[in-house]
Amino acid sequence: MMRRKLLVEALHDPGPDYSSHTNAKSDLAMEKLVVNLFSRPRLAASAAKSRFMAFVKSSLPLADQMATYDWKLFGEDLIAAVTVAFVLLPQSIAYAGLAQVDPIQALLSAIFPPVLYVFFGSSRQLSIGPEAMVSVVAGSAIIDYMENNPGTAYTAPQIASALALVVGLMCILLSIMRAGFIDNILSGYLLTGFILGGASLIMVEQLPELLGIDVDLEAQESTINMLIATYHHLGNVKWAVAAISLVNVAFLLGFNHLKHKFGKKIVWLGRAPEILILVVLMIGLSAGLDFHGKGIAVLGTFDNKIKMPSPPPLKFELLKKLIEPAMTITLNGFIECQTVTRDFGLKNGYFPSGDQELFAFGFINFVSAFLGAYPTFGSLPRSRILAQSGARTTLSNAMAGVFVLVALLTMVPVLQHLPRSTLASIVFVAALGLIDTKEIAFVFRLRCGVFVIHRLWSCILTSPQTNQSSPPTTAGLGLKSQCFLQLT
Repeated sequence: MMRRKLLVEALHDPGPDYSSHTNAKSDLAMEKLVVNLFSRPRLAASAAKSRFMAFVKSSLPLADQMATYDWKLFGEDLIAAVTVAFVLLPQSIAYAGLAQVDPIQALLSAIFPPVLYVFFGSSRQLSIGPEAMVSVVAGSAIIDYMENNPGTAYTAPQIASALALVVGLMCILLSIMRAGFIDNILSGYLLTGFILGGASLIMVEQLPELLGIDVDLEAQESTINMLIATYHHLGNVKWAVAAISLVNVAFLLGFNHLKHKFGKKIVWLGRAPEILILVVLMIGLSAGLDFHGKGIAVLGTFDNKIKMPSPPPLKFELLKKLIEPAMTITLNGFIECQTVTRDFGLKNGYFPSGDQELFAFGFINFVSAFLGAYPTFGSLPRSRILAQSGARTTLSNAMAGVFVLVALLTMVPVLQHLPRSTLASIVFVAALGLIDTKEIAFVFRLRCGVFVIHRLWSCILTSPQTNQSSPPTTAGLGLKSQCFLQLT
């Protein structure tokens, strides 16, 4: 009986309930499906927001900088801006002669481009404004056009602004083409000959002003002919002017030597603006001793009125003749700026994009062309001053531009006493600083014979001439490209 009862119970036992387990798994899967359906839009929106913020940070580097900006950073930027502004001001006036433009146009190039660079520029220690090599190439292009087109209706300032427009468009085009890598191909050896030739031209051009002599140089004179013509006029040297120039050059070189030797140990010495100190001293001496009355040339008064924005000449006949000097300016200016940008970027923990910098330079030159400026890039010596003075963001550039604007509107009566020989001394020392003697010596040790002659001939071909500069520059760039390929 007992066995029969157990068998009946076994037959009627339904066994374990697997249906409840299956239902639980089904409910869990449904729950995951619902969560995915509702969370997917949020995830997509979050990803889109992340991509948008990355785009903003890459396109507008200032937005990333301002995220952590505070009063401490503002104070550091302010001090750096004041320091570099008082270097930028006299340098701009001095470089006006190289670019064959009026001082007001050079000062406008020191006001608007630094402010505009803030919007798209990513190098926090790059000092924007007139630069020696860019100025001399621009001046050569202006003289070249005016000599080859006598009776032209365009003035030098108009041609300079048109050149800035072409440079701006060229930089923007290169940025769109993702050509920010170009500095990796054309840097180093490629620019050595060009910079050496340009610096030599700048220094030789300053000799008449340094010695106080009048040399009537023909427009087609080369650097060597300029030097020979200056030598033939040595009998007319104004010794008072020569003495002032000698003291000014010695002061700048000596101060620079002291800064390099003791600047890290003595903080105030490392940050001291030697150009500003020299300018203040010479203005005081000139006004007190009446240099102008004693026959020593001074800057004099100049127009400091800022005109309303107007477009530069847009005639195709003019613009097409500015393409080649614009390319030279673009390559030289961009490569020098990238050298500064990468150096300070590595030291300060940021990594600027070459394409972004190209767009920034294109933007500032294009817009500044409508504001009366001439081609503008960054300056290596001023950038070092800006970095040593404690600049932390690109706002220091904008502040420096504002300070130059205030000085332009208020300090013309003071600046008129500045001796022209002092301006020539500033330019002379700046050009001397462009020559990298260590790299030149390295090339001579590394390669000799035919290659050295090759390099020297490249230097001669690429020295910016005061007339007909385009064909030699083109040939020289091609020759130096061959040198670069040999080195690599």
